[in-house]
Amino acid sequence: LAAGLEGIEQGIDPGKPHRENMYHYSDAEIAAAGIECLPKNLSEATDAIAADALAHDVLGADMHKAFVDFKRAEWESYHNTVSAWETERYLRLFG
Repeated sequence: LAAGLEGIEQGIDPGKPHRENMYHYSDAEIAAAGIECLPKNLSEATDAIAADALAHDVLGADMHKAFVDFKRAEWESYHNTVSAWETERYLRLFG
């Protein structure tokens, strides 16, 4: 909510809506349209919120740090877990 209110207060133009399937766009088309991509995973999203001054101000320093630390630990746990897909795909190479 704070981000939306800040955008309204500062008159930030959200740009035109894109109704096309963005998966069909090349990297060059995305860049030419001036589209900024969202984080691709939890690690990138955590880096973004860690660097975000508004999140820091809204949450307060202690809560912001705790949230970022928690999300980094969550990513590490997820990233270090062997998925069923990995087991199915790679275990047969050793059997």
